[in-house]
Formats: sequence, structure tokens, C-alpha cells
Amino acid sequence: MPEDLEAAWRRERAARLAAEQALAREYSARSEGAARLTAALAAARMGTWRLDVFTGLITRDASLNNILGLEVTPSEAPPQDWRQLVHPEDVERVDTELQRTLREQRPFSVDYRVVRPDGGVRWVRDRGMVLPDEDGAPRYLTGAAADITADKHAEEEARIHADFEQKLIGIVSHDLRNPLSAIIMGGHMLLHRVKADAKSHQVVAHLLSSAERCHRMVRDLLDFTQARLGGGIRVEPRPLDFHALVAQTVQEVRMGSPSRVFLLRHEGDAFGEWDADRLSQVVTNLVCNAVNYSPADTSIEVITRGEGEDVLLSVHNQGAPIPAQLRARLFEPMTRGLSEGGSGGRSVGLGLYIVKHLVEVHGGRVDVESSAARGTCFSVRLPRHPPLRRA
Repeated sequence: MPEDLEAAWRRERAARLAAEQALAREYSARSEGAARLTAALAAARMGTWRLDVFTGLITRDASLNNILGLEVTPSEAPPQDWRQLVHPEDVERVDTELQRTLREQRPFSVDYRVVRPDGGVRWVRDRGMVLPDEDGAPRYLTGAAADITADKHAEEEARIHADFEQKLIGIVSHDLRNPLSAIIMGGHMLLHRVKADAKSHQVVAHLLSSAERCHRMVRDLLDFTQARLGGGIRVEPRPLDFHALVAQTVQEVRMGSPSRVFLLRHEGDAFGEWDADRLSQVVTNLVCNAVNYSPADTSIEVITRGEGEDVLLSVHNQGAPIPAQLRARLFEPMTRGLSEGGSGGRSVGLGLYIVKHLVEVHGGRVDVESSAARGTCFSVRLPRHPPLRRA
């Protein structure tokens, strides 16, 4: 073979060998990537699928078939095969979502149950997207399904547990209300009879204050249960003077905390239509909160003001600032702060939650500002004639 032809043949052979090696490396990388993807999907309890819109055939990978309780190999089957796996109660809902997805070419998203061949029921979270052809018409619908059975069971257990707790709270607090009312009524009678005996009067006043605090806790528990289970807190608006309502409520709190100084100020006209009992509850919770979370030697300032179509209430105390992490969830149920006054710990943590709901059902809002320099101030803004609903 002439030298120039042999050299050309060697170069061609070397190039062909290099191309074959590159192709082998690419194939190996793809195989390794596919193996890693398959392992990751299996570990995450997920599988992939593809629906051919033209033929109706559904291709499932081994991981998805494993979730469905089928042979753990890739498969291709008609729609009837898939529909037989969907729980009978969920078929119509899944079909509706599928048709809407193909018609509107929007993402496919639905949670549903599947019944495996062995009779076991699994929950899957199915997500997919449309792949159009060159004319823009749907060609494939491809996606992934995850086994969320454990999550669904955990959610159901949590719901049952929460329902039980709330029903128990409602039953216990309801049964406590009557004996507490009797104790408070008897305490007021005794308080008048022992006026001459200073020591006895002090003891009865302390017992009465404790009973009234327990009564407020029971009321908050009942309202919490009503808000969560009973369809909302009922309100009955009537014309009233907000200034007078707040003054009377503060006086009632003052009787339970005779050592504290309350500074009360009214500004402008404050007539409107509200539920007097519920707004009294708002004021009581905010003022008692100020008592509980401020030093005993500091004053509590309560201001009411008429302002256009609204009335405003502010309750200010000189306690330590509310930590930022607590402020973010201050109006959530079962949330309590650290008490400066020593009595805040004797709360079920529902006062501010109830305040927020009662203010919002009157069409208003409640805000809080808290700093080391200015103390803590809760502000309530209420429309004079709110569009009432249940909280």
C-alpha cells in the first residue's frame, strides 16, 4: 500500500475509533443518568407517565407501576387500564381535570386515590403538562405522580386529634361556666356583707377576682370552640356609645386590679352600631392583657376616639417589648408571651385570637406596636356601621 494511502487509512480508522468511544461514553452517561433518576424517583415514591393524545396509550415507568402495585417494569396500556385503577369516587373528578387540561392546555394537577390489584388504597399527587405538536395542538400530556398516602394519613390523624381536642374544650368549658357563675354571684353577695371586716373583705375580693379570671378563660375557650366548630361567633349589633362601653368595661377590670392605675381618655363622638357584649370582651381582653404584661407600678392608658366614619381604641402599657418572633404569631390561638406582671401565665393563650376575630367580624382591624422606648400599644379601628358577618 502506498505510504500516503496507508496514512489516510490510519487517520480515518483513528477518527472512527474516537467517534465510537465518544458515542460509548455518551451512552454510558445517559444510562448512568437514567439509573440515578430511576433510583431517585423510587426513593421519593414518585413515578413518571406520558399520555399519547393521538393513540390514547399511557406509558408508565417502573417506579409508577410499583406505586400502583403492578409489575415493576415500564409498560404501555390503554386509558381503560388506568381508569380501572382510579378509585370509583375520584374517577369523575380526575376525568374533568384531564379534559380541562387538554382543552385549555394548562398544567394538570389533582390528588386522588388509586386501588391496587391487592385491594390496597393509595393516595397520589399527580402533576403534568401538555406538550403540543408543531401546529400547537396537544400531542402529549406528560407528568409525574407521587405517593402521598403517608401524608394524607397524617393529615387525617391531625384533623381527628384537633376535632377531639376542640370538642373536649367545648364540653369542659361549658360545664365549668355554671358553677363559676354561681361562685361569682356568691362572691359579690359576700363582698357586701364583709365590708366592715377589712381582712375578710380582701380575701373575698381576691377569690372573686380569681373566679372572674377563670370565667374569662372559660368564655374564651367557648368562643374558640364556636369559631372553629360551630360556624362562627354570633354577633348582634345595637346602637351604643363606644366611650361609655369602654369606660364601664375598664371600671370592671379596675375592680379586679385595684392596685393598678388606669388612665382613661375620650375624644370626639363615638356613637355607632356594634355588639356591646362582644366589644366589651375585646376591651376586657386587651386591658387585662396590658395588666398581665406590664410592671405593677406602671399605669395603663386607654384612649377612645371618634374619627370620621370610624372609632378608635388604643390600650397602652409600659411592659417589655414583644419579641419580633412572637409578634408575627401574636394573634394565633394558644400563643402567650412572657409576663412582666406575674399573672400572664394564668391564661390559655386565646385572648388576642378572640380579639382579632371579634374585631374583624365588626369589619375592623387590630394592630400592635411594641418597643423598649414606648412600651406596647394595641390599636383597634372599627367602622361605625359595619357589614356584620360571623367570625
